[in-house]
Amino acid sequence: MISKLLYSSLIILTSVNKCENNVSPTTSDNVINNTKQVVKIDSINDNNKNNNYSLHLENIQAITNNIGEYTNPVWSPDGKKILYTSTGYNNLYYYDIDSKTSYTLLDVNDVGYNANWSIDSKSIYYRVKKYSENKKSYFEVYSIDIDTKKSQLQSDINPDGIKSYSQAIDSESPIIFINTKTLKVEAETVNKKKKWIITNDEGQFYNPILSPDKMKVLTHRGSDMLIFSSDGSGIISNIGVGIGCSWSRDNKKILYFLDESSNGEQITGSELYLINIDGTNKQNLTNTDDMIEMYPMFSPDNSKIVFSDEKTRNIYIADFIK
Repeated sequence: MISKLLYSSLIILTSVNKCENNVSPTTSDNVINNTKQVVKIDSINDNNKNNNYSLHLENIQAITNNIGEYTNPVWSPDGKKILYTSTGYNNLYYYDIDSKTSYTLLDVNDVGYNANWSIDSKSIYYRVKKYSENKKSYFEVYSIDIDTKKSQLQSDINPDGIKSYSQAIDSESPIIFINTKTLKVEAETVNKKKKWIITNDEGQFYNPILSPDKMKVLTHRGSDMLIFSSDGSGIISNIGVGIGCSWSRDNKKILYFLDESSNGEQITGSELYLINIDGTNKQNLTNTDDMIEMYPMFSPDNSKIVFSDEKTRNIYIADFIK
């Protein structure tokens, strides 16, 4: 059963964002330029004999190798890099798959929540909490070029719609986000000429994810994963309990995790699953006693997945075998 701790934290992040601390606008002076962490890749299959993975995952390898506490990996659209943050959403890093090297992009607190790649894989979008003269908080979105390490204010981007903005291909593309007052999923086009409500149902929704074809939205209410039409015409299916993290590229499956808590306060276990968007053909991808696998994401070609182990705080990649 999904832990109350994780569900509560996701609702808090979505609605009021009180976990974020104030940080100043990021400039190149805030960045550790060209910082490298050379990572030796170790195979989990060789080093952790007690792990029991299904036939769907092979060649499981750590990319962070116990050099910190990391979480929330995001694969770049070109499939060559992986963005991740540290525990508490502090700092931004990315891992280059070809060189097997990690780079520090931002050494700044509270920039990791919902950070995502640009569609060309050359920049990262992230948000910064600011305060007005009357001390009212608000968010601004910045982008950072991964080569030059220069940051730029992106005033036209909705701070709650970074995920879908990174998929936008034109001015009519939908940007989905949570209305922080109603906690419903809403959408607007990039050019802001059209706006609509996706979830007219009652309840508090969180963590919406747009499908690759932009026709559907995965979102969550309570512990349930729900699929809605992105045009606002209504719900398509309730696919069960879990935290959905990634669509398959054919728009037919959801990669997710299901965590558990022995005391209702601390996450004590989690496994990865794959399921059809109609709720059928649920497949257990992991079954381990010494890891807490969470936040999985497909590579763009769906040949691999990346996930975090919330027990060791490492990031792993694996070959996905259909």
